[in-house]
Amino acid sequence: MRRYLAAFRVKGGSGTTTLTANLAGGCAKRRLRVLAVDCDPAGALTWHLAATAPALGVADVLAGRVQLAAAVVPTEAHGLDLLAGSEALTEWDHRPQVARAALTALIEQASHLTHDLVIFDTAPTRGALLAGLLDVLPPADSALLLPVRCRALDLAGFAQAFDLLRDDGPPLLGIVPTVRRDALSRDVLAALVEAHGDKVLPEVREASAVARAPLKHLPVQYAAPHAAALEDWERLTRAVLRRLER
Repeated sequence: MRRYLAAFRVKGGSGTTTLTANLAGGCAKRRLRVLAVDCDPAGALTWHLAATAPALGVADVLAGRVQLAAAVVPTEAHGLDLLAGSEALTEWDHRPQVARAALTALIEQASHLTHDLVIFDTAPTRGALLAGLLDVLPPADSALLLPVRCRALDLAGFAQAFDLLRDDGPPLLGIVPTVRRDALSRDVLAALVEAHGDKVLPEVREASAVARAPLKHLPVQYAAPHAAALEDWERLTRAVLRRLER
């Protein structure tokens, strides 16, 4: 059964794109067929996964200029495909009703693809694209991921993300902490676990291999296959897939 995941925050720099790219890579390494969808006008996920920006992308599908299947492109990571983001998405972020209808059509088309997992990277705003996506994802087949860097300033706006969750919408699969090897990270992680319990997924450590992976336009699993950081991403991938199977 196809599953949908969306990584979201309403604050930039929280690791949403890093989470999307490397979780997608971890799932592709497990021989799942994965589609990564870049719903951010900044196009960070697209830059992460494609050395050359694809000619077509999410904006073209939303506008009805092309069918979804025609806009999907393969990446250099075997098993991982991309639906690109671009600045053209900016106008959709200010058109709630139109964006919702167009996203509904996109999800309908995605249901006919052969991918096992469709994972969305979203813009760090409370715009129409994020709200519309959370509204149209099928709750029974979808889940949400909330990344957080274990630094004091990244907690700003963290609580606001929970305001976007609805009882009749996709459930929160988990919170994904990114940590450093210092006391502050340990303190913030402990506070997250105390407040949210088993909603906190296995943490991933900041690492140079992860930071350098976008320069190769690949997930870290393919850019640095022998890096120590892969242990964290493998543990996180296992935990996410186990929860999706429940």
